[in-house]
Order: sequence, then C-alpha cells, then structure tokens
Amino acid sequence: QEAFHSKAVSENLSLSLRAKLAEGAAQLYTAAKRVFDRPAVSSHLCGEIGIFSGQDRSWMNRLAVAYERAVATAAEAAAAAAGAEAISGDPAQYGVQVSRLRLAASAAQRAAVAASDLPERSMLHGEAARVAAAVAAAERENTSVYMEVVPPPAALPKVEARVMVKPTPPEPPP
Repeated sequence: QEAFHSKAVSENLSLSLRAKLAEGAAQLYTAAKRVFDRPAVSSHLCGEIGIFSGQDRSWMNRLAVAYERAVATAAEAAAAAAGAEAISGDPAQYGVQVSRLRLAASAAQRAAVAASDLPERSMLHGEAARVAAAVAAAERENTSVYMEVVPPPAALPKVEARVMVKPTPPEPPP
C-alpha cells in the first residue's frame, strides 16, 4: 500500500488520491497491529523459535511509527488539497487546510515520540518540525489574510481510504 502512495507522489498524481492512499496505508497498519497483538501471533513472532527475540518488540514500535506517519501524510495531503481549493475560489477551505495541518503535525509528533529508540528518530523529528512550521505559516496566513473559521478536527470529513492491496494476515503454525 505504501508503495502505491510513493508511486502516486513520484508521478505527482492528485493530492486527493495521495491522501486516500496514505489513509489506506494507515488502516492497514491498524489491522496489522490488531493481528500482531493476538497472543498466538505475538508468541510466534517473539517466542524461542520466533522471528524476533523475546525481548525485542521494536517491530511494534515500527508499526506504530508507520501508522502515525501514514496518518500524518494523509492529513498533510488532504490539507494541501484543501489549500488548492481555497486558491481556486473556495476560501472556506483555508480553515480546513489549517485544521488538517494541525492533525498532520500531531500525528508526525506522535511518530517521532514512538521512534524514541529507533535509528530513524532524528529524521522523524525533522518531519515533525517541518509540519509544525507549515502549521504556523498557515495559521499566520489565515489570521492575517483569509480570516476563515478553523473547524475542529472532529468536524472534518474523514479522508476516504483507497486500499490497493489485499491484506492477508499471518497465521501461526499449528
């Protein structure tokens, strides 16, 4: 799923599609976490003959980081799409852009915190700082130029997920 999103970004496909693909990735990461949290699967992964050592549960952190990054990416792409709508004549979308950027910043920060013991933590902190700067700029522009109401995140329509892959959960051996 993440590869489909990366390809959409590299081909400069629509912001709306990129948001939907990233939201689909977030949903799949959530489903994967539910599967990995099952005792039978978890014990198989971290047991004596499992894939990972019993003490190493970093794969769960990596899953949490991947989920939060996908949420942040979806919100940021949806914010950019709302900004494009604001520029093309629907100024109310500027408030939506600010709200979605706030969601993206929050998720990016959660990803950076979840990566506290992972090698990519500095890159994630950089991403969180970049998105936080985008929020500050958008809020400044909204306050001084657009003066649109910024809806609370709960009032925003959910980004419709577009899932391009078929998830197949692992089954522990008998």
